[in-house]
Amino acid sequence: MLTGQELTLILSHLLNNDLATQRKKRRERELEIEQGYLVLPPRFNEPNLGYTYLVRHTFFYHKIGATIHSVHNRMIAYYYSRDDFIVAIETNYPFALERFLHRRYNRKKVEIDGREEIFDLCEVDIGYILGIKTVNGQPVKCITDIEKVP
Repeated sequence: MLTGQELTLILSHLLNNDLATQRKKRRERELEIEQGYLVLPPRFNEPNLGYTYLVRHTFFYHKIGATIHSVHNRMIAYYYSRDDFIVAIETNYPFALERFLHRRYNRKKVEIDGREEIFDLCEVDIGYILGIKTVNGQPVKCITDIEKVP
């Protein structure tokens, strides 16, 4: 039989090991996210091939959006020019990726003209978006040439 003190020490040791394992897994997951390997819960009718896109909204701000249709049509609908285009990320999870980016940059959100998808992003933020490699284990395609976007 174990004494109360021995049982407490064993439970404490197990709990500390479990917490250390959880912290290690969380650090590994955060590193994967920072390296552009994302695991995201699907949204709407996903998986379904589409695009998460980034365009300049004004000189300082950016719009993060998603569509399963034409990026060109979305840009026209919001009155963006071809020069405003930065990247379209082709993925089977465009809305999940859009939601992830909106949450990641929530503190940088600005409201202009009643639009809520506008963000004050810096070059590091844009570099991160351009560096996304996979979503849910599937490679993504970052298209930076507007002529190659459907």
